[in-house]
Amino acid sequence: MTVETPQSRTRGEHTSRSSVLTTHDLCAVLDVPFSEEQLAAITAPMDPQLVVAGAGSGKTTVMAARVTWLVATGAVRPDQVLGLTFTIKAAGELRARIAAALSTLGSAFIEESPTVSTYHSFASGLVADYGFLDGLESGALPLSDAQRAQLALQVVHRPQEPLQERYAQPATIVGNLLHLEDELTDLGISTDELRDADGRLLQTLQDLDCAPGLRDRVEAAARRRIELADLVDQFREEKQSRGLLDFADQTRLAAALVESHGIVRSDLRGRFRIVLLDEYQDTSKAQRELLRGLFGARHAITAVGDPAQAIYRWRGATVSNIDNFEDHFSLVSRNRLTTNRRSGTRILAVANRIAADLRRAHPGFHELVARTDADPGTVECALLTSYGEELAWLATKVGDLFGTGTDFGDVAILCRTNEQATDVAAALHEQQIPAQVLGKVPLTSHDAVASLHACLRLVAEPTPNDAVVQLLAGPYFRLGPSDLSALGSAAARTAAMTESHVDLLSTLDELPDGSLSEAARERVDELLDLVDRLTQAAARSLEAVIHSAVQALGFPLTLSGEAEASAVREFQNLAARYRGLTGARTVADFLAHLQAAEQLDAPVAVETQPRPGTVSVMTVHGSKGLEFPTVFVPFLSEGVFPSGTGQSRWVTHPAYAPPHLVGEPDPSLQTGFPHEVIDTASQREYTAVARAAERLDEDRLAYVALTRAKSHLVTSGHWWGPTQRRVRGPSPYLLAIHEQCLAHSWEEAVGPWVDTAPQRPVDQVDATGIEWPQPCVEPLAARVAALVDAATAPPTPSEELAAELRLLEPDPVTETPTRVSTTELLERLAGAEPAAPGPQRPRRAEQLGTRFHRLVEDRLHQHRLFDVTDDGRFIAGRDELLQVFETTEFADRTPVATEYPFTISLGGRAVVGRIDAVFASDDPDHDYDVVDWKTGRSRAHDPRQLSIYRRAWSLINGVAEDRIRVGFVHLDTGETRWIAEPPPAEPVSGSLER
Repeated sequence: MTVETPQSRTRGEHTSRSSVLTTHDLCAVLDVPFSEEQLAAITAPMDPQLVVAGAGSGKTTVMAARVTWLVATGAVRPDQVLGLTFTIKAAGELRARIAAALSTLGSAFIEESPTVSTYHSFASGLVADYGFLDGLESGALPLSDAQRAQLALQVVHRPQEPLQERYAQPATIVGNLLHLEDELTDLGISTDELRDADGRLLQTLQDLDCAPGLRDRVEAAARRRIELADLVDQFREEKQSRGLLDFADQTRLAAALVESHGIVRSDLRGRFRIVLLDEYQDTSKAQRELLRGLFGARHAITAVGDPAQAIYRWRGATVSNIDNFEDHFSLVSRNRLTTNRRSGTRILAVANRIAADLRRAHPGFHELVARTDADPGTVECALLTSYGEELAWLATKVGDLFGTGTDFGDVAILCRTNEQATDVAAALHEQQIPAQVLGKVPLTSHDAVASLHACLRLVAEPTPNDAVVQLLAGPYFRLGPSDLSALGSAAARTAAMTESHVDLLSTLDELPDGSLSEAARERVDELLDLVDRLTQAAARSLEAVIHSAVQALGFPLTLSGEAEASAVREFQNLAARYRGLTGARTVADFLAHLQAAEQLDAPVAVETQPRPGTVSVMTVHGSKGLEFPTVFVPFLSEGVFPSGTGQSRWVTHPAYAPPHLVGEPDPSLQTGFPHEVIDTASQREYTAVARAAERLDEDRLAYVALTRAKSHLVTSGHWWGPTQRRVRGPSPYLLAIHEQCLAHSWEEAVGPWVDTAPQRPVDQVDATGIEWPQPCVEPLAARVAALVDAATAPPTPSEELAAELRLLEPDPVTETPTRVSTTELLERLAGAEPAAPGPQRPRRAEQLGTRFHRLVEDRLHQHRLFDVTDDGRFIAGRDELLQVFETTEFADRTPVATEYPFTISLGGRAVVGRIDAVFASDDPDHDYDVVDWKTGRSRAHDPRQLSIYRRAWSLINGVAEDRIRVGFVHLDTGETRWIAEPPPAEPVSGSLER
């Protein structure tokens, strides 16, 4: 074989070659025995081509080989190749694969590099290069997620007409606004189109004979969506006026440029003669239209994807892009890659079984087949009694594998949720097994970054007392319990004498001699010296403050490992890149930015990197594109995986746009709800169709999880969660795998398997201790000396310390409060003594109830549910309660208010409280339904609680009390207990004088 070097080619030559390259030559050059399927995709003509690439079928290798084939045969130059994918990491891998493949042809072929980018970066570059055609200023600053949320909050807080959303928390409105803007961008719907559609729907609702309650919910969602569309317009105008862009803008503005200016299309078509579209199943409708506008009409596109791995529909991906590729791009050839080169035959058998419904939904998707020399691999399944037993069994199983020679670094455990991943890592750590949860974590969750954050607060806040305590008690200054107690006593005395809020830094500076141990006095002086240096640095720049703090804390020598060092570097880079919305870069502005990010559910996060010799624990979403010799997929229980938590839908939620406006699948078109009929039967049919689509999403997720395994797949489930009242049992996925194991007599495939539901195990409280003092990096002798000093110092009870520290609060507690909570009021009415002040460990049920209340508020207002980071021990009980919640009449109703705070006057006292949820009533005798969620089994709830809530809603909103229906919703059964005749408010107020 002879391949021509391009030294004599001119820029316009594409096809000259000295000899014909054969497929045999290609296999020899790249040293890959390509299959006939792969060669068909590699050597396809320069026309639109779709390659449906099954899991593990070598799609990246095929894309690199296609570029090599086209370059070697003279069809294109390397710099005429454009490759697009989704992540920076994937783009880097594709770029490296192409470069390595081209290098086999000779050095002359790597002088001109292909362009490989993410879809978002490509759109951003297009706007930067051609934005002037639409009057867009170059150099627009990219908005981070946190800044985007901050700007949206400013728009929401502008004076304007009262919103239907006025009863929601500002953070909820911001979440709805940003979600709707993303929806409109991804679907390619203008705000005018949305308002017109909802206007027509509102008119239709007036003409339909339907149940008032259902009509009210659909109507409320439509009216709020119109208001949110107005906010989207204001938000976009604000971004444009400030010269700001976000990801949503980049795709939207790029598509507008392509549509309006033919020169953009002609330039890019001339520049890139071949375009590779990776992970095409994850593209949105807007991205598809941008690409079609540029490279439609028979341009040479090779789109590669797999409808069975389309797991990002929840963030705007449109799987119909790959199903309907032929209609969008004048398809010439369709090829498929079905040979899996990763997994054993048994693993593929169970993956194909789970994907059966996906093959029916996507005719272009076929069963995976193993390579001819594939080993069978190992598949195991187990069904345990409880969630806790499953965790313990899983940890033991991983330990046993290590005993047989498996490296911990070859093991991955894939979970449905982040909370489960946290539990798994804890169970492994208990068995002394090295494990790491992979994924994005907030920067401030790293101790080193939290300390830097506290240092910034020392110079930006007038009285940063908690930051002072955090640093003194932390791993860098390490004051012991006795010295912290002495500091608390001194601060308490100052508070008592001055009757004002104490500045702890001033207290430190004025401590009399002998108040602290000699070592503690030195460390306090070091902290005060640090404050002086940070204050001087703040006059120079934000970066100078962080640099001074890094030096003072001894970084990087005092960091615990590479993960901490990486987090510190990212924090420094974040500060260097930071530009406030107004251009300001002060320490106070930066801190406000970080605080807003936390409050608006957009925390600055960093990706954790895997460590060698460590078990990788992650979500299934995070495992996409990865592979491991051994994979565990636990918690395959009913309602857990596949998840039983339903998604919000446009019919009753204002943050979602109707997909049928742009021809996307929509259950409303199949059922006629709510366009043609609105009744309970049609709503149930609509819900059933929607949940069937959601189940396919779960099937895709399971398929991705199973196909990550190379040689060993372990699946498991349980009957009982840690707090649930209803039995779970094996999910359809685990049952299917169990049937496969039995049908094929795979030896030792079935582990412990509890065939029938056992009696519910007794709840156990997991009490954990806290290590004190915290680990430090001092020499061992100094650490021992510090421990001896602490042990021989006079003991101070923790209760006394807590009481003294409470004196730091600016508002001292009086014996006869004029302000009481609803809970305290009910205790008085019942004749019970109010709870003693001071910190108390909350009971498990109370913790679960608190988390569930917050989750229902998120569910009803559709905050992002996928990555909620509650205490992992409560996730199972929470999931069960959510499943029951989905069966209640409130699951598909749009609330007027959730977690609604109030303060009203009763009996000369200010009574404060928080109403769980308020809905427009579907009962003709009432205007509102006020409900309180109850997560326990008890039915002995005081109806006077609802009397207070009813009085509060009546007074604040000017509604007669008899038009307000009140009730308890019991989440152990899904029952709603309406209180037909709640006690009147007057006796309640009279009872306050007791």
